[in-house]
Amino acid sequence: MQEKDNIQYFQELLQKYKEGKCTIEEQAIINAWFYHGFDDKDESLDEKEIETISRELNERINDSTSSVTSKSFSFYKYLSIAAILFAVFLISFFVFKHHNSNVTLSSNSSLDSSKIDLLPGKRFATIKFEDGTVDENPDSTTEKYSSNSSKVLTMEVPIASTFSLILNDGTKVWLNSSSKISYPTKFDSDIRKVTIEGEAYFDVVKDIDRPFIIEANVTEIQVLGTSFNVNAYNKIVSTTLVEGSLIVSNGNNSSIIKPGQEAITNAGVIEIAEPNLLTKTAWQRGEFFFDGNNLHEILEQLKRWYNVDVEGLDQLNYKSTFKGSIDKDQNLSSVLKILNLATGKNLELINKTIIIK
Repeated sequence: MQEKDNIQYFQELLQKYKEGKCTIEEQAIINAWFYHGFDDKDESLDEKEIETISRELNERINDSTSSVTSKSFSFYKYLSIAAILFAVFLISFFVFKHHNSNVTLSSNSSLDSSKIDLLPGKRFATIKFEDGTVDENPDSTTEKYSSNSSKVLTMEVPIASTFSLILNDGTKVWLNSSSKISYPTKFDSDIRKVTIEGEAYFDVVKDIDRPFIIEANVTEIQVLGTSFNVNAYNKIVSTTLVEGSLIVSNGNNSSIIKPGQEAITNAGVIEIAEPNLLTKTAWQRGEFFFDGNNLHEILEQLKRWYNVDVEGLDQLNYKSTFKGSIDKDQNLSSVLKILNLATGKNLELINKTIIIK
């Protein structure tokens, strides 16, 4: 793509952004450019600021020989990166659209293991029955496994996978990577109880006579009918309420949380926060959504979704200002290109390990 074509492409992209017509990938490119070029901003730009940036951008385009101040960045450098990045998205979409494997070799070096790229996770789970038998990629409802007597099933979603299921009462559950849920094929007449490890999103069917109970580590969540997210990958459990009401208990303490609130439980202590719901529930929508997340949090998500290791985390001692969303249906190299552009870091995939340089 020639420089003139780059300029035209970026002009059109900026116009689409102002009109609210950008795709997720295009928004990521624009957001990354804004945060690099105006790194003193830590909040989303309003319409007036966008128009100002657009005017400055056009001035730079019209005077390609003018110098760039030390506080700014090289326009044509990032212009080229943006164009290349967009091309990568198009290529990755068409090349990998129909592939089911989680690993593919780079076309430039098909025999070089250091050039392995990773495709996104997929829908997969296993169910373990009380007698120890295992069913891979099971039915998403309990009907197939129902009987006259209630049996406890354990569904496990491995790393680089997600899965959804419908429980006996009609409650819908989405499980994130590296997560597990134990539940009965038939709920009792007075209570509905499940146990989870990892992360799950619940849409609980309302039943006044039968409260819905979730056990996550040593935290207990009592529900009547609501939508919420539970993150219990470790001893610190966060429960984020989208709709309805919850009673969260940990040790001898309990709290009622309202929509938009999050209960963080650890060692008998319950803290109430008000997080960005879009961030907390992004995985269930099939997105990586970052609202000023630090790179540690971002890389933890990538580790679970792409089944990779990370080397060099000790180098990260600052907060990233990256804000935006990325479709999880991307191969890892495309996501890393966006993060490199947006955070100013150099993240490289080598032998299924993300290296921070």
